[in-house]
Amino acid sequence: MSELVTLLEIFGGTGAVLLGMVGCMFRCYKKYDYELEDGCWDKNIAPQTLWNNWEEPGDNFPQDIDFGGKWKRNIFAKNWEKDDKGVIKVEIDKKHGSVFIYTETTMKPPPQNKGKYYLRVKFSHVPKKSQLIFQSKPYKGDLSCWEFSDYHLIEEETIKPKSWCCCFKNNVYIFDPRCKIGLDDVTKEQLGIWIKSTEEDIKDLYIEEAYFGEKTNIKNIFCCGKQKYTLLWSEKPKED
Repeated sequence: MSELVTLLEIFGGTGAVLLGMVGCMFRCYKKYDYELEDGCWDKNIAPQTLWNNWEEPGDNFPQDIDFGGKWKRNIFAKNWEKDDKGVIKVEIDKKHGSVFIYTETTMKPPPQNKGKYYLRVKFSHVPKKSQLIFQSKPYKGDLSCWEFSDYHLIEEETIKPKSWCCCFKNNVYIFDPRCKIGLDDVTKEQLGIWIKSTEEDIKDLYIEEAYFGEKTNIKNIFCCGKQKYTLLWSEKPKED
């Protein structure tokens, strides 16, 4: 206590600000575990996380063109290279169709997530009138069976952009639905983003990053225009 009084006597308000900053940093240190990765974190690379896709034709898809298979067709959504980083590029002409870009799992989320999944996605260049919806789809049966659960419905969450101009850039969105694996007949789930254009073309929409796993905060650290590090922090487990 005497050190606090001395600090305030010497530095006045500045000392109080410094003390507050140190106190805040100490609380963060006590609450979170931190990790620094060199360059891009491999678990946050979009094509590696959301590695699957399902594409559906729309009302205006040309009748004289064979749509082909719907699974992993990779026409509306394709892996791309942007700024030396793997991303997912989405392009859909108006009313030509939709794409579900997703991952699938038979595993329950880690205990730290408290029964919920954690999907973190970073978008850029999203047209104002396009539709983006997070979806969680429950299935029954073994790995060769992809029939929907008889007891649980698809869970959806509309992605509402945080700011508008002609598009929104580099905004991060979180989807954390409760896990249904082990409930009734659910043995596996798909989680991802459904993207559809009904009022305007989608051009150069990018999924810049995607992470699926333990609830984790992610911050990219740049120097001279290039990403040098990735800072990760997550809450420390509470002691019993």
